[in-house]
Amino acid sequence: AIIVFQNSAKLGSGEATVNNAALDGLIALANAIKNAVVIGGDPGQYPQNAVDTFGGAISAAQTVSANASATQADIDSAATALQTAIIVFQNSANLGSGEAAVNNAALDGLIALANAIKNNAVIGGDPGQYQQNAVDTFEGAISAAQAVSANASATQADIDSAATALQAAIIAFQNSVNDGSSDIGGYSDYTGGDGGCDAGAGLAGALVLLAGIAATRMRKRKRR
Repeated sequence: AIIVFQNSAKLGSGEATVNNAALDGLIALANAIKNAVVIGGDPGQYPQNAVDTFGGAISAAQTVSANASATQADIDSAATALQTAIIVFQNSANLGSGEAAVNNAALDGLIALANAIKNNAVIGGDPGQYQQNAVDTFEGAISAAQAVSANASATQADIDSAATALQAAIIAFQNSVNDGSSDIGGYSDYTGGDGGCDAGAGLAGALVLLAGIAATRMRKRKRR
């Protein structure tokens, strides 16, 4: 839903935008999760090889984000790969005997990212802005993800599915922007409008903070 929402922004005539805000938000989330874990063999800890593999996935995503020649397809692919890596990593935590860990940190981080994107979007008919119906649809997708995260009976499969759906929404929404710069509603790398780069810095800072909060959230349940 995030991707669909970002792709709904009206475009300028004959222009194309490469937007890496969603990828950068996922990188911030992934780093926050990695930095919050404890390496070891006890329940709730993570094996060193899982941390190393996850670190490699983050580095690969950072390389794509920093590549000035990367296409939107490259960025979207990197974002999808990193989201998959986040889910795989969180599911690699050591379990105690007779326990099943349900970890919604990735989903909560994506919800924070989606809300940050939505709150920075400008509704209107000009290039770089977003249509009201797209915002309404996006809010519905965020609400659906929040409902899964708050559901104490949700399984890990439910949470992973909700995270994947929300990540797909980020990419689709992102690809809707086209004003001749790397801009989504006035943030990211955009320099042609009011407050572009400053807003981007503020969004990045908010994502790091929210991702850090999300990275601490894990609940464990007994296997049924």
